[in-house]
Amino acid sequence: MTRHRAALGVGLSLFFIYLAVFEPDLKGYFGGQESLFSALFSHGRIDFTHVWEILGRIQLWPIVASILLTPVHVFLRGYRWRTMVEPVVTTDHPRMTAFDGFSLHTVGYLANAALPLKVGEVARAVLLARRIGISRSTAIATVILERVIDLLSLLLLIAVIWFFFPIPKRFTDAALVLGLVSSAIFALFAYFATSKKPFKGLFGRLFGRGLMGRRARRMIERFIVGLSVLRASHHLLGVSLWTLALYVIYAAQVWLMMEGFGFISAYPLISASPVVACFVILIVDSIAIALPSAPSAVGTFHAITLLGLSLFDVPADPAMGFAIVQHLGVTLYSFAFGIPCLWREGVKLAELKGSIIEERRGKAVDH
Repeated sequence: MTRHRAALGVGLSLFFIYLAVFEPDLKGYFGGQESLFSALFSHGRIDFTHVWEILGRIQLWPIVASILLTPVHVFLRGYRWRTMVEPVVTTDHPRMTAFDGFSLHTVGYLANAALPLKVGEVARAVLLARRIGISRSTAIATVILERVIDLLSLLLLIAVIWFFFPIPKRFTDAALVLGLVSSAIFALFAYFATSKKPFKGLFGRLFGRGLMGRRARRMIERFIVGLSVLRASHHLLGVSLWTLALYVIYAAQVWLMMEGFGFISAYPLISASPVVACFVILIVDSIAIALPSAPSAVGTFHAITLLGLSLFDVPADPAMGFAIVQHLGVTLYSFAFGIPCLWREGVKLAELKGSIIEERRGKAVDH
């Protein structure tokens, strides 16, 4: 299953790379005017010579400033995660520091950039469990809850932006599906976190009988501990405020990147409302990163960023240059900061991959 998922991710990346670079002419093929190879590969979408020229004309200071904000937003993510973990720890466990959150998030970025299957989320949960002595189920619960909150926040952002910009139906339909799924998961988490007897009724019948039922129940009980922030209103308020700060930083990074490429002054739809444009591109980039892909979201990120910028009439060549630089900035951060953070955590990338595979196959011991 792991190999199949890796193959699926690589296949999707290759498909999106193709869509970003070529414009297939299937009408020409079915009309008999072109061979299949000619229809698929003779119509280039990108002139890479022109892309290179565009990259040579960009303003460097806004690009550099955008990239330098990456560790800032990672630190904010780490601090928010610390706020979520704080209600979980007891006097028997060492406390998670803000720098722990930064370091583990950065290791997650590195794992996502270097390994398939987006293993970074599981990686940081496994390392958190080891660092502060909580169960892996509890640590994974905090990571999943964090991602659910990210999804709900993104959907709220889409709902707000929709009043100012005609987001295409394909995005709103996808948002509706994500909204229903994430809302259902959040409601289930809230039930388990706040209920005094979560295993009464249906859940009791599912997990109350037999050896497998008891094992599943113990694992779920550890998982529920990771949802403790949902019972702590002041911590939940902190999570909400840090999430708002995160989106401000993300939008600032997109703004600076657009400034570096001259998009704000060059394209009327962007210059008319640059703040809305920044948040639309942020939404599109978030969807691109969430899709299954090869390591570092190669291909999927570039193709979907091109699609997002096309909403503002940005041609393919400057849009591809924008996507390349934006993607390169995050990738450089992942390796430049990720390797020292790996040393801090005392693991090697290969060892990390092995522990993740064990975790996903259920072979790791959940203490």
